[in-house]
Amino acid sequence: MGLQRYKADYSGLRQKNGSLPFYSGHNLDSIVLIRNCPVDNPAISPRTVYIREDGEWSFGRYSGIAAITYCKKTIKGYVSTNGNGYVFHPYLSAPFTPLESK
Repeated sequence: MGLQRYKADYSGLRQKNGSLPFYSGHNLDSIVLIRNCPVDNPAISPRTVYIREDGEWSFGRYSGIAAITYCKKTIKGYVSTNGNGYVFHPYLSAPFTPLESK
């Protein structure tokens, strides 16, 4: 099974930080992926984020379980909103460095 749960039927409005959410017609207000989403890690450039479970809106902010692919690996985390748009936060305690010296 792939990372994307539902088909992305239509896009939303581009956010201030450049992220672009896509919604599913299956469930209203259900974000299924976010393109060009910034990652809360300076080593990773903006990515396509796949929403894994239905997120939650609370006090005008969104939060949902998500995943990205980076260097052929799946990185799990969550997406939240701030004043500029959506941001992906990986579940990593240390900074991720893909090219470690061997």
